[in-house]
Amino acid sequence: MPSRATKRIILDLGVLVALAATLELALRVLAPEYGHKIFDNKFTGSYPVDVNSDGYRGPAQPKEKPPGQLRILALGDSETFGTGVPSGQTWPAQLDRKMKERHPGSVVINGGFEGVGIRDLNVAWNEVWRDYSPDIVVVGLTANMVSLELARPEPLSFANVVASHGDPPNRLSRLKLLIGREFHSIYTVGFISIFAQRALYWSGLLDHRLTPKYLYGEVLAYGWSQGDIPPDLAGKAWDALGEDLSKFSDQIRKTGARLVVVWMAPRFDLSNSWRDNEKNIPRERFTLDPVVKASAIVQRADAKFIDSLPYLKQAREKSVAVGEYRALYVHFDAAHYDNDGNNVVAQAIADSL
Repeated sequence: MPSRATKRIILDLGVLVALAATLELALRVLAPEYGHKIFDNKFTGSYPVDVNSDGYRGPAQPKEKPPGQLRILALGDSETFGTGVPSGQTWPAQLDRKMKERHPGSVVINGGFEGVGIRDLNVAWNEVWRDYSPDIVVVGLTANMVSLELARPEPLSFANVVASHGDPPNRLSRLKLLIGREFHSIYTVGFISIFAQRALYWSGLLDHRLTPKYLYGEVLAYGWSQGDIPPDLAGKAWDALGEDLSKFSDQIRKTGARLVVVWMAPRFDLSNSWRDNEKNIPRERFTLDPVVKASAIVQRADAKFIDSLPYLKQAREKSVAVGEYRALYVHFDAAHYDNDGNNVVAQAIADSL
């Protein structure tokens, strides 16, 4: 016969299991956003990455452009690739549908990849994309791409970028990946993780400080003010971006294609609400307007500039006016758009084209 202490332990464990199961069930019914937390080489936000046989996301297109086709090539980093959403909800996919309504013979190819910068796009253009003979090249420019100018000066080849979605090299790596997927498929795990991060950011235990050897992130593009970071660092990053964008524009123009650059506004620019700045970025440290910088360098590159921020603000205001609140961004994410946000960006581009 088990002792009273053992019975008590078993009872307490049973209560804990029941509470955990209740929380998991409640989250699955009431807060499904906590279940989209698998991010690895095959899943993004728990949705399949589904790259095609040619290595990019979305339907594969033949390199030889059919007669009469208006071919639009979308390039950029993870916000173009569509981190956190299915391939059909990315802004290139939604732009494709919008353009087909106006020009039935049009096609939009999603050439976005996670973690790439303008230098990488230039390499990919010469290695791959030029052979697709696009009429229009739309680059989704992000704040992260500005910081990459200094954080990673050496460009990546197209093959190296595509390889990130390949299979793990050995059994142990594959096993770790499978265990990670199972773990992050539990809604309660996502809830606890996000709740803890939010608490750490707002308590100051997590912050957005840069280090000279680790300049990745969004804040540098805003002229981030920090005592141990040179005040001209952001300017150098923007200058480098301008030089690389001009080189890229020249390459595109030689083929007769047209370059369009759209600024992919982050969520903390939408409003002063804490809901749009969940990671407590101290905006008072910003010293420059990235839209002004981006517009100037795009103009110097003889390309067309689109600012997505007014469209996003208008979409938010309209949703609030009818009693709805549309985040427009992936849950607890300052940069990547959800289905609604990608639709707004696609509309901004379609209106300009």
